[in-house]
Order: sequence, then structure tokens, then C-alpha cells
Amino acid sequence: MATDQESLRALEGLMNEFFGSLTTNPRKRDIETILGNFGQQRGAWKQCLYYVAHTHNSYVSMYCLTTLENIINKQWVGLMPEERTEIRSTLYRFVLENHKVAPYYIRNKLVKLVVDIARLSWPHFYPDFFTNVLSLSRSPDTVVLCIVFLQTISEELACPREELSYSRRTELRRLLSQQVPTMLTLLSSLLEGVVEKHKNAVTATPPPSPTHTHSQSPSRSALSSSPIQTGTLSSMFDSLESGTSTRMAFLLPPLDTESETIALLSLNCLTHLFSWIPLSTLITPHLLNTIFLFASLGADPQ
Repeated sequence: MATDQESLRALEGLMNEFFGSLTTNPRKRDIETILGNFGQQRGAWKQCLYYVAHTHNSYVSMYCLTTLENIINKQWVGLMPEERTEIRSTLYRFVLENHKVAPYYIRNKLVKLVVDIARLSWPHFYPDFFTNVLSLSRSPDTVVLCIVFLQTISEELACPREELSYSRRTELRRLLSQQVPTMLTLLSSLLEGVVEKHKNAVTATPPPSPTHTHSQSPSRSALSSSPIQTGTLSSMFDSLESGTSTRMAFLLPPLDTESETIALLSLNCLTHLFSWIPLSTLITPHLLNTIFLFASLGADPQ
């Protein structure tokens, strides 16, 4: 009987052959049949976890993660509780250990698998799911991973798959809606952190050309945490355009790679959240001011 290491070498050989330029279509169909039969075997999830942890072949990684995705979506209920726990904990550990070195598509696939499990198990059998995700924002090493998780959560749980029962889809939407204020606060804080990180460089920035416009931000005292009411938007823009001493104008230097990544991912996540959350009750002038500041930076030719 072949060892796990020998089976892994054989799988790597099959995947390399399948994607090789000299492989004929009949041979590719044979390989597809072999791989499909493997994915249907009882206990294939355990071998897939082993292969993902021990291979450097991206074809093998994606095949194993796709096989695990099918098992989670189609066979989850039939697994033993201890099997579900092992799959969940191992995948979460994988993404924590490899998110900075794995290709982005491997990282994103791992994140999605964890969220797929949460779609079926949170909060009844996965009570610490959201707590774990939010805790990732506390470390600079995992803050990007936290944002990737938040966007995937919004994509997969706000409008879950149709094969879920109506009651479960309704429950997920309700549970996620309860977390939205925390998500918005976190994303707003991350964007503000990017701004704060670069404000210290303002004094070293030469005065702009008269043809260019400064990006402006109102003072903290001018920002309200209450939901937007009638007339608030117009007053907010008046404050942006006023020349009072409470206004704080500054020109941000180009963002470093890390800050740019955090800003782009945060804004993308907010964009998806805005597609389904009740804007009138959850969006504050404070958050809008932060978003419009980055919008003005994006429009600045400098």
C-alpha cells in the first residue's frame, strides 16, 4: 500500500501531465476520471489536507482545495463531528500559517472554505468564527487577512446559496446584520489608520502647484456618529468647503505598498457591504468623510 508521500508524488505527476503541452485530450479525460473517482472516496478529505500541507505544486493545491470545497458543500452533514472539527481547524490553521507566502488565489480559496464551513455551522457548531476573524485585525501581520475574510463573509453569507433552507438563509442574514456595525467601524478605523500613518510626512511635502487641489478632512469635532438625517449631507459638504480654522487640510504622499493594499481591500469590502446593508440607518457622516477623502486621493493626478 502506497504511503501518503508516495501518493502525493503520484498526484503531482498526474497534475503536471494533465497541464503539460504534449498531453492528448483522451489522456486528459482519463486523468479527470481518476481524479474524480478519488474525490468521491470516503476519507478523501484527510488525504487532501495532507497533500495541501506538503506540496509546493499549485495545481495539486487547487485540486485538493476544490475537492474539499465539494466535500464541504455536498457531504458536510454526513461527516462525523470530529471529522468536521478537524477539517475546520486544519483549514483555519493553514490560512493563518500561509496567507503571506501563498499565492493570492490559494489564500482566497482557503478563506472561502473556512467561510463555507461557517455558512453551514455558525454559530451553533462554530461559535468563535466571527470572534476569530475580528481578532485578526489586532496584528499588522494579519490585518490584510482580516479584510479578505470580511469581504468573503459579506459575499457568501449575505446572499447564501439556494440549496440552504429558507430558514437558514434568513438566519444567516440576521446574524450577519448584527455584525455589520462592528465591520463598518473596523474598516473605517483601518482607513483612518492609513491616513494617520502618512500625515506626519506632510511637513516635508512641498507646496502644491496652484493647478492642483488639496485633499481636505473636517475636524474630528465636526464629525457625527449618528446615522445620516435629512440635510446632513449638504451640511457635511459645506464644512468641507468652508475656510474655518477647524478645517484640516493636508496632502498625502504616495501610499506605501502595505497601506495601499489595506486601503484598496477596505474600500472594496465597503463597496460590497453597501450593496446589501440598509444605508440609511448604518452609514454615518464620519464614515462618508473617510471614504470621500480616499476618493479625492484617487482623483488627484499626483
